[in-house]
Amino acid sequence: MLMKTTILLKAKRFFLALLAINGVIEKDELVRKALNSSFVPLESKVCLSIIRSAEVFNEFSHDYLAPFEITPTQVEIIKLLYFSGGRKLTQGQITHVSFISKANISSQLIKLENLGYIYREVNVTNRREKLISLTSLGEGKLYEITEKYENKDFRGIICKKDSEELIRILADFRKNIKSLNEKLKKNGN
Repeated sequence: MLMKTTILLKAKRFFLALLAINGVIEKDELVRKALNSSFVPLESKVCLSIIRSAEVFNEFSHDYLAPFEITPTQVEIIKLLYFSGGRKLTQGQITHVSFISKANISSQLIKLENLGYIYREVNVTNRREKLISLTSLGEGKLYEITEKYENKDFRGIICKKDSEELIRILADFRKNIKSLNEKLKKNGN
């Protein structure tokens, strides 16, 4: 326990020293310093690296989609509807299989409907639900985005072998985090 407490105190001093720097430190610089620090535990470095990579990819996605006047969240909804094979989905189904929060999904569906990309209708078997389907305009928007994406050479970001290894590592990471979370819940922590 003393060892972990010492590591936490060292990590705390490291971050406080970074925060004491005059001016604003950029996130990438903060991450670089943390990853090179002997005071930051390896597990924290892994999590920090994953979180920052996700932020960078999210920023890229917003910038890439900006000319299409659509957000990554809206594209995710359109993709789900497209890949449902013409099947109408409920808001709950979309929330369940996506990475979109319940709080965000409703407003995004309204925006997509106002843009004419989706159609919502009352479910005749459960009038409290709305069934959501993709319109031809929404399908066209997805084709437009995909066509531009396929014409760009994004393959240079990471090679196939490294991509496959990263996918495997992240799958193990998720599995281990889920297992740890289940243990915590079981023990009441």
